[in-house]
Amino acid sequence: MFNTIVNYYEVIKWMLKDSLFRFRKMSILIIIGEAIGVFLQASAILLAIQYVYMLEKNEYLTMFVISGYPRELIELFIIVCVMVFTLLFVAAMLLYLSGTKMYHLRIHYQKFCSKRVLSNYYDCRFHTNFNREYNESKIMCLTSSDSTFCGRVLRMTLSLIRPLIIFAVSLPIMVYLETRVSVIVIILAFISLLFQYKVSKAAAGYSINVERNAGAASKERRELFNSLSLAPKNINSELVNEYIDKAYGRGSLNKFYSALYGRLLSLEKSSFISNILIAAGIFFILVILIREALLYDKSWTIVVAYIVAVRFTLMSLRQVNRLLTSINRFYPQLKRYYQFIIDTESIPAENKNTERRNYKNESCTDEFMLGNSSNGIIAILSNLQTNYSCYIEVSNLINKDLNKQSTPFIITGYAPWIPAPMYKLFGFKENICNKKILDFFNRLKSNNDSRNHEIYNLFNHISENKWNDIPIEHKFLLSVISAYEDDSDIIVVQIKELYQLSEELREKVLDTLKNKTIILDCGKDLVFFEEISVEKVVIFKNGLIDSIKETTWAKVNKKSLKQWLKQKNDRKNSCEEEFEPDDI
Repeated sequence: MFNTIVNYYEVIKWMLKDSLFRFRKMSILIIIGEAIGVFLQASAILLAIQYVYMLEKNEYLTMFVISGYPRELIELFIIVCVMVFTLLFVAAMLLYLSGTKMYHLRIHYQKFCSKRVLSNYYDCRFHTNFNREYNESKIMCLTSSDSTFCGRVLRMTLSLIRPLIIFAVSLPIMVYLETRVSVIVIILAFISLLFQYKVSKAAAGYSINVERNAGAASKERRELFNSLSLAPKNINSELVNEYIDKAYGRGSLNKFYSALYGRLLSLEKSSFISNILIAAGIFFILVILIREALLYDKSWTIVVAYIVAVRFTLMSLRQVNRLLTSINRFYPQLKRYYQFIIDTESIPAENKNTERRNYKNESCTDEFMLGNSSNGIIAILSNLQTNYSCYIEVSNLINKDLNKQSTPFIITGYAPWIPAPMYKLFGFKENICNKKILDFFNRLKSNNDSRNHEIYNLFNHISENKWNDIPIEHKFLLSVISAYEDDSDIIVVQIKELYQLSEELREKVLDTLKNKTIILDCGKDLVFFEEISVEKVVIFKNGLIDSIKETTWAKVNKKSLKQWLKQKNDRKNSCEEEFEPDDI
């Protein structure tokens, strides 16, 4: 229990420091706007109560140039009405402006959180411990839903300012007007906090269950859709509806919707507890204050003022409880994001891109470790289709990280996202000789290609437009030269890029790299069986080595391989699949 509270405190403290302190100028403006707006609203209400009190007493009044009895002074009535309207109008403007800034800050912080995940991922993507803990699914979850929840928690935290200020102003007034009833109400409020804690704790549990069952629920819906698509025409629609009802009434679908219902219901439970508190407070006001006013001729103005103070105190407390419950619903996602930042920023800078793997994949035998194998072409098939997943797969296969100085994937279908010299984009070392590279380039290129290549000075910065003007074939060849010049014995080539070349040029490329071990990233493409001599075929499933086969086996089972490669990746991102906007 104590450790849970300490961890909760650490996460919330980090979040407040990371958001409010980081964007402190805008946060201060929002707080000031909320405070002045609430103060003006309270002033308008106090002015109206004071005017009612003056009317009740109806004592002779002298104020500036006005004198007389309040009930007879029309000028006083007009002045009070104008002042109340002005105060409330200015308060409404300030609260509106602070509210718009609040939403602006929420979106700004959400974008910042998402960009920070990608930035930290870039710095740590080749670090061993990072690769073990964070796969693609987790990274995508952090950049989308978890960053969104961070923004929402910030907005809800700022939304606490207004009710907390109202509570801080109305509570002393309530205690000043009537101490006995105020003490009873405060005791009831503390009792209600115990129930609010239980509701918040349950809400966090429901939030975890929503995420846990989201991916499986999405998969069950797809399976249900496939079953209905293959069903015969003559099945009774009532039986189909019954089948659908059963599917939604069991398994992950039922668990997901039950957890989602529980998470949303937690808000109403919080409101219910607050309403019970309000009902109890009103009951004691009726029993004690109104009874005394009837029996002992107590001032009705004080009774009315106290009822107003109690109303504002309890309603602000209700709003605070509801917002705290909402924040606690998303505590698991906030903690996950916090842990990612701690994990990535605690890795020393010098180790982020240099540490090697020292673990052995159980599916890979000693004799097949590619780092110790003879030169040749190894084909890998995978149902994961991103460069990051391919990097992890190949690193697992060779039992060490790829050389960071070389281009890990010979690809051409991307554009530089920052202006950079061409030698950096293609992975060349800084001590390259431009003429040497171009000579090598001219030996590789097609004989009938007469386009001028010397315009591509490798030390010049290149824009996205200029990059797009370079023929795909030329980009690929420069990547091949970069890999050839590198010290690494292992090169990863994407087959879709290789097959954009002519047959003659493709043979030149493979001949140039014959002294290297070529890992042919085929993805889901089996075209290499017919035209490229492959030693082994490695099949990956969900990022892990599933089997290592001889090329003859792969050719015999080509049909079943195709069917397997068409299957969807099982490792779905539940955060992405089932991210729904709650009512708060």
